[in-house]
Amino acid sequence: MFRRFFSGNISSADLWVEAILLAALLAACGHYYRPALEQFFSQDDFPLLATSRPGPGWVPPHLFWFMGSERAYRPLTIHFYFHLNQRLFDLDARAHHAMNLAVHLANLLLLYLLARRWLDTPAGALFAAAFYGFHAAHFYEIYWVSGISQLGVVFFTLIALLLFLKFKDTGQWRYCAAALLAGAAAFLSKEDAVIFPAVLTLLVWESDQKGNRSLYPALLSAWLLLPAYWLWRVAYLGFGLPASGVYQFGAGLAGLSHKLADYAGWLLAGAPGQAALGLVVLAVFYERAVRRLAGRPPANQPSAVSHQRSAGGSQPSADPQEQSKRQISSEENGNVKWNRVLFLALFSVLPMTPSLLIPSASEHYLNLTAGGFGILLACVIETLPRRRAALLFSVAAALFLIGFSLKTHAHLADSGWAVPVPAKAEACRDLFEQTRRVVIPRDCGVVLLYPPIEPWEKDWLMFLPKLAQDRADLNVTVFAPGESPAPRSGCQYVWEWVGGKWERVLGDR
Repeated sequence: MFRRFFSGNISSADLWVEAILLAALLAACGHYYRPALEQFFSQDDFPLLATSRPGPGWVPPHLFWFMGSERAYRPLTIHFYFHLNQRLFDLDARAHHAMNLAVHLANLLLLYLLARRWLDTPAGALFAAAFYGFHAAHFYEIYWVSGISQLGVVFFTLIALLLFLKFKDTGQWRYCAAALLAGAAAFLSKEDAVIFPAVLTLLVWESDQKGNRSLYPALLSAWLLLPAYWLWRVAYLGFGLPASGVYQFGAGLAGLSHKLADYAGWLLAGAPGQAALGLVVLAVFYERAVRRLAGRPPANQPSAVSHQRSAGGSQPSADPQEQSKRQISSEENGNVKWNRVLFLALFSVLPMTPSLLIPSASEHYLNLTAGGFGILLACVIETLPRRRAALLFSVAAALFLIGFSLKTHAHLADSGWAVPVPAKAEACRDLFEQTRRVVIPRDCGVVLLYPPIEPWEKDWLMFLPKLAQDRADLNVTVFAPGESPAPRSGCQYVWEWVGGKWERVLGDR
């Protein structure tokens, strides 16, 4: 069974083993991210919770479709998702983080199913899924509830790709319609979904190698989602492409080169990942060079002798014409394999192209890119002989997991307020619990003095006391470090950041 698992020739009786290994991978990934369940809300979580909070005085759900800005129009993953979670769990931060983790595990499962379509062996698909599931790029998406926008767009994109592949296999247009609906949901989850038609174009190109041109009408329908999305933004929302803020277009050549370097470092997660990639490249080049010098066909491709023996003959055919046909068939198989590698390389690059057009850069932009790169690595390793591939899968997986663990530990150890977690989340939990224990009269307001934040961050901190008091009309004023507070007037409840914690100011009323 071990040999079949690494060769791809598994039987239906072996499927239960594959299912158990996949379940074990999902359980391990869930356990790996278990510390995220202990985190509190932070940063952008508070305005999103407030604008989607159920109950009187807050925004009604039917307006969610028309809320947003040119920078972030994401009704599904921002407003409806937060609204549903609050109806189910109120302000239980542990449950909100658990929902994000559940979406991530669903993405891992979907990526595994996609990898099984594009790879030859279950071992390769498990390697790709593990690379994706444990990648450090998912840290903020799971430890920060607002990261659901990136998780959501990947979730709907993967569903759309699997449905489109089902349509390619069966020719049934109901699968195409379902894929287009999932693609539309991806557009309403995050702007990164603009790459969806281009990804489907890649799928059609890969299929067209076999002359499958019946997919072109479906592809045209997918491209029509782009003008429809644009018209909706302009006609009903009043804005088009981002033109201001951190999402404005035009990163500049210098910024683009720095961003590509950052992305490469984040994707490989430091020295262990770089060593793993180096081993893969060296092993593949060594194998191809040795086989070329020996005049043998590439690994995992049948020679003329193996073709003859598999047909039941004990000796290879002496017919030169027959041997020539076998050799051509072997070369064609090799071309198909490396065409798949090229396809997966393009599939890995496409998801991050929207972020290359904007000045901002963040590790979580590499969500789907990490999945595509994991499948690409597995596809390259599968070109090696079975035993070498098994060894390289094991060594590369261990090195990448070490790199991802070190990167995640570095994130958790970061005590600066420049990141959403964990220090900022703990400070927010402290303030939330203090303000929730106090009953603030209707004619009183809240003043927060000198939290260690940037002036622009006051916009999200103002929502925290409103959520704690469950009052949208609560007047909250925040004075960042260096700002002079206005003279007190009327009834005010004051909290001040002193010595790394919040303290209630006595005599604040």
